[in-house]
Formats: sequence, structure tokens, C-alpha cells
Amino acid sequence: MTEAWVSVGVNVVLVVVTIIYVVLTRKLAQSSTAAAESAAESARAAAESVRAQRAAIEAEVNRRHAWFKTGGGGAYEAWQFGIRPLIGAYELRKVVLLDFHFMPTVADASGASSSVSVNVNRTMTPLGQPFPVHVDEVEGARFEVDVAALAREVFADDQWEILHWSCEVTFSLSEFSDSERRVIVFSDPKMDPRLHWLREAGELGLR
Repeated sequence: MTEAWVSVGVNVVLVVVTIIYVVLTRKLAQSSTAAAESAAESARAAAESVRAQRAAIEAEVNRRHAWFKTGGGGAYEAWQFGIRPLIGAYELRKVVLLDFHFMPTVADASGASSSVSVNVNRTMTPLGQPFPVHVDEVEGARFEVDVAALAREVFADDQWEILHWSCEVTFSLSEFSDSERRVIVFSDPKMDPRLHWLREAGELGLR
């Protein structure tokens, strides 16, 4: 009789252990499935974030796609600078000379030589014709400014030279377009913040 009860007890223990094993196995499976689903969701979110970033940068690059070049020369009292696109053809609607930066040709008493800027914010008139002006890679628009007068605002003598300047250019894709865009054109290309966007676009394979 005792052996029979022992056998029953052993069987009960085996059944309980089996039940516990099954329950734990199911819970582990459920936990593993939940972890896998969570990982998959995280991967989807990360991929969506990358796609959103790519789209945002691509939109920014497209919005700022127009590249213009400016350069100048001549007598400082009647100094002329030109603006033309590097690629394509546009209609210039407005050009505002924003600022001029000068560099003294003689160092100060401490031996330092730092640039000095003059805020201009002057709407310019094209030479030879009024706005709008058709410009392309060959033919640009030219403007005239008294740079010597600007320099006299910050220098007491003529010991200075032009460092760089910037303009705000309002343009359209054609003379028949009502849509206008604005970009800042820098005489020093390294100052153009669009270079950052183009580098980002290149790293993400957008160029």
C-alpha cells in the first residue's frame, strides 16, 4: 500500500513538473515573440526615421538648388560686381547688397589684423537695363557701388582691401513665372551654408 502511494505521489510530481515546464515554455516563447516584435518595430521606426531625414534633406537641397556666383573689380569709387548662375538660366527680380567685409593692409599696434564688416542692405539697380534681368552661365547682371565710401565708414585711411561680400538674390525660373525664390550669394563660396546640406545629401546618397 505504501509503495502504491509513493508511485501515485511520484506521478503527481511528474505531472506538476510537466505542467510547470509547459507553462514556462509558453511564457518564454511569448516573451521571445514580444521581444522579436519589439525589435522589429524598433527597426521599422529607425528605417522610417532615416527615410524622413533623407526626405527632409532632399527637400532642403532642392529648395536651395540655385547656385549663383558673384565677382567684382574696378576702381573702388565705381566698383562693379556681377551675378550669374553657375548652371541654368533665371530671371533676376531683385538684388540687395547685404554687407561688405574689409581687411586692413596694416596691422594694429598689437600686430593683429582682423576683418571689419559694413552692413549695407541696399537694393541695387542693374547697369544697362532694369529688372527683371535674364541671366545664364555666360551672361550675368552687373551692378555698381562706391566701395571707397563704404570703407570710409570704418577706416580713416586707404589701407584696406576687400575681403568678401554677400547679396540677397530674388529670382524666378522664367520671366513668365510668378513664383519667386531667394538665396544669399556669397563672394566666398566656403561661406555658403548650402555646402552643409549638399555634404549631408552626398553622405545619404541623394547626389
